[in-house]
Amino acid sequence: ILKMLGNVFVVDVGSSCVKSGYCGDDSPAFIYPTVNSKWQKNIQYVECIEESQSRIQEGSVSYTNTLHPYQRGAVVDWDQMSKYWQRLYDEIGIKSIDIDSILIVESPKTVSKDRLKWAEILFEKFGCPSICFLNSASASIFAAGRTSGIAVDCGAGCTSTVPVYEGLALKHASITSDYGGQDITQR
Repeated sequence: ILKMLGNVFVVDVGSSCVKSGYCGDDSPAFIYPTVNSKWQKNIQYVECIEESQSRIQEGSVSYTNTLHPYQRGAVVDWDQMSKYWQRLYDEIGIKSIDIDSILIVESPKTVSKDRLKWAEILFEKFGCPSICFLNSASASIFAAGRTSGIAVDCGAGCTSTVPVYEGLALKHASITSDYGGQDITQR
């Protein structure tokens, strides 16, 4: 089935980091902080996840509102997010001709106008051939080999509990809180 899909590049944007890689891989190929500063050409990498090829940028980064375009499960600065995508494309070396589609794993808080803005940026600025959006709760349930269940996600910026039935996230029954791991760490 994966060969039928072609080269699908998966991107999971979070409040603290972006995880990305190709569909069918066991783990993300790239993990970068969701911050638009301190990226330099001579980036040093360190192992991020045990026994995987995933990597994260090492060094100090500034977590200010203007340089942190994605917070608490939503994009707060589209201009900075577009610049972030440009850096991501440049660092990873993605070319639109190399991929058949981009799958964006979205937060349960994502609304239609945000999907349209994602699509506008990826189609018009980066020339993506196709884009698909997948709710993170549905992705978690699928990863567990199920189609129905309750997904609990505690990220850096928000926590959500989402029931999933036959692969569809039931947004009307979801609970999301703007309290996440960064809030616990700061206390």
